[in-house]
Amino acid sequence: NPAQKAIGTTKSEELSGREMEILKLAAGGMTNQEIADKLFLSRRTVQAHLANIFRKMDVGSRTEAVLEALREGWLILDDIA
Repeated sequence: NPAQKAIGTTKSEELSGREMEILKLAAGGMTNQEIADKLFLSRRTVQAHLANIFRKMDVGSRTEAVLEALREGWLILDDIA
């Protein structure tokens, strides 16, 4: 049962290191292109990572993802500044 498997896990455990890095940069207000340039990725790769983040976190936007990450303690306000 997939629901039972999720018990005891947190959403942050599901996010890869790269996804957390992208979430932090997005939280800081960077565009997909700016994130791509900084991390030497394509814009489409950044978009794919963000889509995975939204799916894993069960949110529909960057704002929701950032707010949820702050609530969960994965990001702190200093990460966003």
